[in-house]
Amino acid sequence: FQEIDGIDTLLFALYVYEYGSDCPEPNRNRVYISYLDSVHYLRPRGLRTKIYHEILIQYFDYARKRGFEKAHIWSCPPARGDDYIFYAKPEDQKIPKEARLRKWYQQMLSKAQERGIVSSTTNLYDLYFAPATPRDAALVPYLDGDYFVGEAENVLSSIAAEQKKAASKAEGKNGTKGKNSKRTSNNSSSSVDYVDPLMAKIGETVHPMKDSFLVATLCRECTVCPDSSGSKTVNEGERNNGSASGSSSKSSIAKPSSHNTEVLDEDKEEMDCEILDSRQNFLNLCKGNHYQFDELRRAKHTSMMILWHLHNTNAPKFVQACSNCQMEITSGMRYHCPTCPEYDLCSECYKQQVQASKSKGKCVHGHELEAIKVEETDGSNSESSSSASALAARRAQQHNVDLHIRLLEHASNCHKECKSRNCPKMKAYIKEFLSHNVPGMPSSCGGCRVCKKIRAMIGIHAQRCRKSKCGVPECGVFKEKIRQIMRQQQAMDDRRRMEMNRIYRENASASGN
Repeated sequence: FQEIDGIDTLLFALYVYEYGSDCPEPNRNRVYISYLDSVHYLRPRGLRTKIYHEILIQYFDYARKRGFEKAHIWSCPPARGDDYIFYAKPEDQKIPKEARLRKWYQQMLSKAQERGIVSSTTNLYDLYFAPATPRDAALVPYLDGDYFVGEAENVLSSIAAEQKKAASKAEGKNGTKGKNSKRTSNNSSSSVDYVDPLMAKIGETVHPMKDSFLVATLCRECTVCPDSSGSKTVNEGERNNGSASGSSSKSSIAKPSSHNTEVLDEDKEEMDCEILDSRQNFLNLCKGNHYQFDELRRAKHTSMMILWHLHNTNAPKFVQACSNCQMEITSGMRYHCPTCPEYDLCSECYKQQVQASKSKGKCVHGHELEAIKVEETDGSNSESSSSASALAARRAQQHNVDLHIRLLEHASNCHKECKSRNCPKMKAYIKEFLSHNVPGMPSSCGGCRVCKKIRAMIGIHAQRCRKSKCGVPECGVFKEKIRQIMRQQQAMDDRRRMEMNRIYRENASASGN
């Protein structure tokens, strides 16, 4: 954020995946820069690169002090028309080309290396796909949304199709020839020079674009070694060669550090925040509410609304608009049609339509509408409170939410007379929620106060639930919504991977001609 004309304006966003010491190899102690996005309203504009570089460098410094060892970056600019994090960026903001963005990241890593935060930089190909490396797919980090993840799925499908085709051809040949070919295949498989076809094919694809898959080794702070940085022990082979290619890459994979670093988890207490849970959640919120960044005035309004959502987590994420006057219904009564989920009227329009209708209590719409009270959320207390008390209040609220979710899970699966006093109350709330819940109605349609709270708790529970059959009502519906968001995220990852493959194929064909 930067304060512009007295308003905190959102200018830069970064999504990272952190794989700590509790994560199995090969992802252990790694961070992955998943998505990065910005808008050009920073003042003075000439300092954008310097400030954004500093943000990334300080994050790497923070990560290495916590015990992370490797940082992965996939340098891939968005295709025109795609939004990574910010919805509707300015039309005059230029999208960097692939080479320019790659240089931007390399300059940032060079600065980090000069400061002793990064000990060495290399790329994914030299570490895992080069001929001098083991070329074992089990050694490649499996990072959410990364290029290798999507490309490996496609290559495996093509290999399976080729093997099926070859097997069908072999069946058409005579038995003797089939036995000879099988014997030859077994001999070649046991050869020392055997290369996994998956790694070979991906290696061929990655090689021309290898500089776009950056891997930085962070200077470790080992409490066991006399050298506090720990970089001499961990990355000595890489420093001697100037990069992690060739034999140094092999040694960095085959010989891990003698002292396993425990990642310090300073954020053990998780703070649930639905709108920031993923890039796609944030983007969907902005699209659904028209929170745009194409003009400075809109970016200011968007920033204020995002801050409001962060400080009022229980408030509905989408505000209903009157179907007649198109004004947002933020207070008073909202008249909702159970038959038409998208139909709502404000108090004034409802009165006018009731007066115009001959039927008492019914409006021109034709269906009977139910009155729903729209509760106003006051976020002024958070402004006057200090940061320490606000943090304590958020933690207390989070603890209270966790207790209520446990009670919800207990009451949903408790079918006997329970000694707990709170269990019957929660069962009554669940029964009320189920009686008010209309099949097919989106969760953003609000409802009574009890429904809103139960729906919010079920949403948080569904994110944590790993059961195939769960007793919590509507858990499966919320899980399907989460899967839908994940499919949207996967579609974006696939689009940028395919776009990158297309660009390099065109460059290869142009250079060949």
